[in-house]
Amino acid sequence: MMETMDAVILAGGLGTRLRTVVDGTPKCLASVNDLPFLTYKLYQLRQAGVRRVILCLGYLAEQIRDYFEAVSIPGLQIDYVFEKELLGTAGAIKNAEPHIRSEHFLVLNGDVYLDLDYRQFTRHHVQADAQASLAVAQVADPSRYGLVLFNEDRRIKAFLEKQAQQMVFPGKAGFHINAGTYCFHRAVLDRIPHGTACSLEREIFPKLIADAFYAYPVNAYFIDIGTPESYTQVQQDIKSGRLKVAS
Repeated sequence: MMETMDAVILAGGLGTRLRTVVDGTPKCLASVNDLPFLTYKLYQLRQAGVRRVILCLGYLAEQIRDYFEAVSIPGLQIDYVFEKELLGTAGAIKNAEPHIRSEHFLVLNGDVYLDLDYRQFTRHHVQADAQASLAVAQVADPSRYGLVLFNEDRRIKAFLEKQAQQMVFPGKAGFHINAGTYCFHRAVLDRIPHGTACSLEREIFPKLIADAFYAYPVNAYFIDIGTPESYTQVQQDIKSGRLKVAS
């Protein structure tokens, strides 16, 4: 029987692009059909059997902590880790290391919803004996994201930053992008420096390419609510039934 994995959610960003519609509210608490966006992710994790979540908080951290302390989610333990200064995606995970108990653990971006079967994702990660697994999605317009290139065996071979896309794949669409959802072995934590700002995408992932770093392609609903347009879109998709969320 596979262990129950902890889940780390990165929810410390400034959310500057969304402030025109949710100013004064952290992005993960942005209301989506009368519930904070993060609630849908927590329900999704609980449904997949996750029992402990570590929230990595920075901008307006107290609002997030106060909300989920007041409105608890049965069956889910939530720990809160605070950043005194912005540590980046990898630095935030390192800051949460004392709270991570499982040998393998999930990491999710707090502003992304991916309609993913987390049980299958983590099972594939463990069975592949992977150091790191990255869920990758296909989108019609990849220009907002970095591309993920991988071999037939799904081993990741390169990351292509969005600035370089038009030089390599001019006018193309439908390539795999980083869907902001990862599964890591604890050994990955040893790659991250302590107490300093550090980026998963720019500083840690390139070092992992030589190891067992796998892509996990997902043909499923994916959205990043970081812009007013996508924030409106996710609300419409839930109302229309295009996105069926856990509860």
